[in-house]
Amino acid sequence: MSLSSTLDYNRQKQKVTSSSQERIIYSSTNGGSFNPDKVTEIVIPGNMDKTFLDFHSSYLRFDVTNNDPVTDPVAPLKIGVTGGAYNLIQKIEFLSGSGQTLSTIENYNLLINMLSDMQLGNQYRREAGNVLAGMNVGSSTTALTTTDIAQAGGTKTFCLPLKATPFYNSNKYFPLFSRDQIRMRIHWASTTRAFVSPAATASEVVYSPVEFVAQTIRIENDEVFKALVDSVGGVFRIVTNDYRNASTSVDNASTTITSNLGFSNISLNRVLFGFYPDLTTEAADSNAGRDFHNLKQFNMAINGRSMPARKIQCSSTNVAEPYAELLNAMNALGDITHQGSLNVVKSYSSSDTANDQDNTLSSFIGAVNLESMREHGAADSIYSGVNTIGSVVQLELEQSAAGQQANLEVFGDFSVVYNLDMNGMNTWDMIN
Repeated sequence: MSLSSTLDYNRQKQKVTSSSQERIIYSSTNGGSFNPDKVTEIVIPGNMDKTFLDFHSSYLRFDVTNNDPVTDPVAPLKIGVTGGAYNLIQKIEFLSGSGQTLSTIENYNLLINMLSDMQLGNQYRREAGNVLAGMNVGSSTTALTTTDIAQAGGTKTFCLPLKATPFYNSNKYFPLFSRDQIRMRIHWASTTRAFVSPAATASEVVYSPVEFVAQTIRIENDEVFKALVDSVGGVFRIVTNDYRNASTSVDNASTTITSNLGFSNISLNRVLFGFYPDLTTEAADSNAGRDFHNLKQFNMAINGRSMPARKIQCSSTNVAEPYAELLNAMNALGDITHQGSLNVVKSYSSSDTANDQDNTLSSFIGAVNLESMREHGAADSIYSGVNTIGSVVQLELEQSAAGQQANLEVFGDFSVVYNLDMNGMNTWDMIN
């Protein structure tokens, strides 16, 4: 006889083993204050007995101060609302204490703007995203492109979960009892890339203090910890996702574009791309303005083999097909609860002829899904992307007409494996 779970009184929520949680604040180690174009380093120490880092519940906290001497209200610092304060971060790196690069994401601000449009709904951007990062969104009829974060002489605090980084993407706690420390390096963007029409110069914008607020969990019982170590044979393995960026300059005459990506991974899962005409234009939210660029069709090519075999078609009257492939790349085509912000007040398929692109004009994101098998809705899914180690990896695009000069920015989403072998050196190694 089978009964409803509501009548199964033997099925109870289990009490976790004895453990403690501690909020630890790690300050920058290479100085106390920083400006745009500078680098902040934060060290997360190792050798912390029976302790794990909950990266998903941790965040980067920093103050932005506008030291522009102009006191007129027309001189605030403004940021684009799609990415908010993530626009300030050009690149983020994680290195082991021995110097091995664990992760590097170039153009991190562009990636977060993409993912914001793809994954964050209007309510999140108006509420939690606004409070934490200065995000926002316009109404159904009014475009909202920027938000003021600090008047001249003012300061604003931001708390940013480090989204899209491999440790944030993982659903496992990160062990801190290795011999390795983890060095986090934040490369701040230039004022042109970080802000919209900044009146303040780079020397007048100050980030201080810059801290990583870490949630750590410690297992108190020695026997329980020993049992955990024994259960994994002394090897803690984390399989997660990371991103890598490739850039190509596109001229205003070509209608056929081939971008050599250089992605070499055991499992390349998907590729995202966008055309950026105005990355050096202060007057636009250039990190979120992605031009459709008269696109006609596109595909990936691995050693000359087209993926998909039939190229993805698109035009001003066929935006449904590239949008469907974008949803497929997010495993969200059939998900009626999926949230996103594309096509709210921005056109998904606008091709601009002048270099005045902004996030009110276009928000196109192209995607190619490369996974051969996925478990829809599974938290611990298999990974089944394309092995591109030693391969020539290209993105091929064809336009119906030449577009304006632009940067073609491509992000590869790939699987990466981190191993901590307590039977050996007790340091981190990586397979990607």
